[in-house]
Amino acid sequence: MMKFVLLLFASLFFFFSSVLSQNIILEDAELECIYSFVLQKDTLYKSKPVEDDMVLRIGKNVSQFFSRHTFYNDSLWAEDTEFAMKLSIETLNSGNFTKGPYVRTTHDYIYKNYPEGKLTVMNKDMIVGFVYEEELAPQQWTILEDSLKRILDYSCGLARCDFRGRTYFAWFTADIPYDDGPWKLKGLPGLILEAYDKNKDYHYVIASIQKDNLTPVTFYNYDNEPYIKTTRHEYLKAYMEYLKGKSRKEIDLINDVIWKGKKKRYLDKGPRRVLYDFLERDYK
Repeated sequence: MMKFVLLLFASLFFFFSSVLSQNIILEDAELECIYSFVLQKDTLYKSKPVEDDMVLRIGKNVSQFFSRHTFYNDSLWAEDTEFAMKLSIETLNSGNFTKGPYVRTTHDYIYKNYPEGKLTVMNKDMIVGFVYEEELAPQQWTILEDSLKRILDYSCGLARCDFRGRTYFAWFTADIPYDDGPWKLKGLPGLILEAYDKNKDYHYVIASIQKDNLTPVTFYNYDNEPYIKTTRHEYLKAYMEYLKGKSRKEIDLINDVIWKGKKKRYLDKGPRRVLYDFLERDYK
């Protein structure tokens, strides 16, 4: 556990300075895709599917990927805290979670080719925000020549790859010439319209594609607070510890020493079982 603390304290000297400013428009968007996403939070019995709407916004050089519900949650709390609190209370009292500001599946904001040649992931689920960069490299796909189907009236081919502990399948269309797709997936000769891992614990399916009147590709930081820069492996290990409730004391320590007086960004957690794993399983 102390490794978790030391990681955070050491990382404090490497704040990602460019995110200290507010939302930054990176470039005009050329395409915006909405994916229906299902996450199995109980991968053994498939008894806890969680649905979300994911946004893939593609520009000439940069793309971004995030949950529409996470975006709504973050922007509402930043722009009108009083209204967000009111909605949250109404949601809890009614049990109707369709309108309240809450995160369904992920806090991640993913930016491909920002900065150039890198993939950047930002997450503020824990008491402080984390950001890490990795090399932007496409997966090594094998196209399955005899597999064809239509999605949203686009003719699609099927490809397969092994990536960081999982086997993925992706249906892509050459009719939309962007080598991009949901999450970190990319590198096929056309836009990915459907993607899932072999067990379908994670499943993305295109719901709509928009080409006009688009919001620009934007680097979001609604609360204008700093992020701690870390590595992908250290982030995933720390995040899993957090989800299991094992890092409670360490997070409290960080709060007392560094962030005392700031609003808390976590719920008290005791030890708990996590019945699913991350998309990337190579951090263990």
